[in-house]
Order: sequence, then structure tokens, then C-alpha cells
Amino acid sequence: MGKVEHKKKFEKLGDVFKRLDKKIIFSKKINSSYKVWIEAEEWSEGELNIHNDNTDVIVKFNNGDRWCASFFTYNNIGKLVEKNKRSGECLHGKYFWASDMILVDKISRERILEVIDYLCKEGEFESVFKRLTE
Repeated sequence: MGKVEHKKKFEKLGDVFKRLDKKIIFSKKINSSYKVWIEAEEWSEGELNIHNDNTDVIVKFNNGDRWCASFFTYNNIGKLVEKNKRSGECLHGKYFWASDMILVDKISRERILEVIDYLCKEGEFESVFKRLTE
């Protein structure tokens, strides 16, 4: 994903925050509750390939702090590099980057919550996710 494409995705966050309030998740592993919005859950049925895709995720903690990251599957990176080779993006696939990228084996709510809980427990959440200021 190029810099411009990634920026456009986060320009539409106003509507996301409205929908985010409807999805409350209580973490059982840490003494905190938060709401999680997963972009892929907004897609049409069958559009998500859990083993070869990427999605943006926004976490809103009870104190109002909002954080975002992009989850990519390992397989998806290869697919994107091949696409960039054909399109010419990222020096024809010679490099790839995405801000706030987290690599996972699969894209699912269960896996995303597992990663969020782990990062919070290990004190790494704020190093991996980006704080949203609005």
C-alpha cells in the first residue's frame, strides 16, 4: 500500500468512530475494557481472505484514547509486493512499508484481540499502535 492510499483510508475515520461505539469488547486478560473496530468486518460477505489480506484496526479505551494499526497477513505482503512489481509502486516492488503495521498469520477478530491483549500485557501496545489525535 502506498503512502497516499494509506492516508486516504484514515481520512474517513469520523464515521468509523460512530460505529466503534456499538462494538464493545471487554478484555478478560487485562484489567481494562476497550472497543475495537475492524475494517474487514464492514466488508461484504466473502470479501475477506483471512490468510491473505490486510485490515485497519482502531482501539478505543475507556479513557477515550484511540489507537490505530494495520494488520497484514504474512501471505498478503508477498501478494502486495507482486502487485507493486507490476504497477511500479515502491520502486517496482523493491521495498514495502506501511505505517503501524502488524504481521499476523490470519485476519480474524479472535487473533486481533489476542494480539491487542498480548501487547497491552507486555507493555508494548503504545510502541506498536499509533495514537489518534482529533
